[in-house]
Amino acid sequence: MPIRRTHTKSRLGCSQCRKRRVKCDEQEPRCSACVQRVESCVYLRFPTKSTSITASKTSTPPVSSTSPSEAGTGQDSPAQTATVENNGEDALWSPDRVRELELLHHWCLRTSKDFTPDLVDLFQDYLVKVALKNPHLMNALLALASFHIACETNDPATSRDFTSTGMSYHTRAVAGLRAVLGSLSPETCDPVFASSTLIMVCVMISPFLPVGHSRTFNFTAEAILPLADILRGLGLVIETSQRKVQQGPLSGIFNVAWPSLPHSTVSPILEDLRKFNESKSDSATAPVFEHAIQALQKKILDNTAVFPWIALAGLEFIEHLRLQNTVAMAIFMVWGALMHMADDQWWARFSGKNLVNETSTILSAKDDEFIGIIVWCRREVGLSERP
Repeated sequence: MPIRRTHTKSRLGCSQCRKRRVKCDEQEPRCSACVQRVESCVYLRFPTKSTSITASKTSTPPVSSTSPSEAGTGQDSPAQTATVENNGEDALWSPDRVRELELLHHWCLRTSKDFTPDLVDLFQDYLVKVALKNPHLMNALLALASFHIACETNDPATSRDFTSTGMSYHTRAVAGLRAVLGSLSPETCDPVFASSTLIMVCVMISPFLPVGHSRTFNFTAEAILPLADILRGLGLVIETSQRKVQQGPLSGIFNVAWPSLPHSTVSPILEDLRKFNESKSDSATAPVFEHAIQALQKKILDNTAVFPWIALAGLEFIEHLRLQNTVAMAIFMVWGALMHMADDQWWARFSGKNLVNETSTILSAKDDEFIGIIVWCRREVGLSERP
């Protein structure tokens, strides 16, 4: 019988290969298996001291078919001890756990600072402490950190990977938030308000991120329809516990300074929207669109955040938008451009630019009379003048 060649078992492979129990070629930055499977590749090269000693000094004998209870010795064999230790290490450094640590690290060092520069301490410290006691907030926090990475990376595979992770956490966050909304109290209003805020941002950016399957909606407006409900829910939280929220640690959110928009530049575009509304809308829809235009104009004149406009536009407007009414789409597109211009935050600029790009492409194919507004919106967000 030929002598079996001994080999050294490497414990330095990536976590994905270890999870699938396949040999890893340990190529960096991504092993061949992860490249082929279009997955992120994470190396965990810091085994515990006890595991290293056990692995190096213990030779594993053939495993007997006799169970520990049948053996009756009351002691674990060296092989069993090594297995228990290795399983403990695998559980501690599982891919899911490492991913969560990676996301929390990114939140503390990047997302909390980029979310809004005026509130770094609030998002970096207070929100994390509250999230540790409120799973729905932690899931919302990890979802937004995932989407932030997906937005920043230039690698399509990595972007898809973190988008998928973010959608999973987002789903859990929404379910958890719904579960606690029925028992809202002064003690729970802070985490509920914070979760609603982060979920709102996730809803804004997720439609524009790459996914591993075809989109289930034809127009971004369909994907962000829940945003209006979320914003109305935020209003309910404030109405229920206004004093607690506005006088507590989250009060800074209400005092963020927003960049002002040049009225001389924006006013002509709003007047163009009104002209299209007069010429293209009937007596039933014209008041709906005029209300939406007025709500947008008030945001500009008051120098307040532009993104909550979608909750003020009205349910009828959102329904016309879902049906791709051209006047509604033009108003929606201008909102995207103003978000990019006024809301000096990465997620608002990202969403605004992508919203303008998609809406202008659809609108230009439907009605070329809107080309003036299309050119203005695309220019303001840094796109070529025509789709």
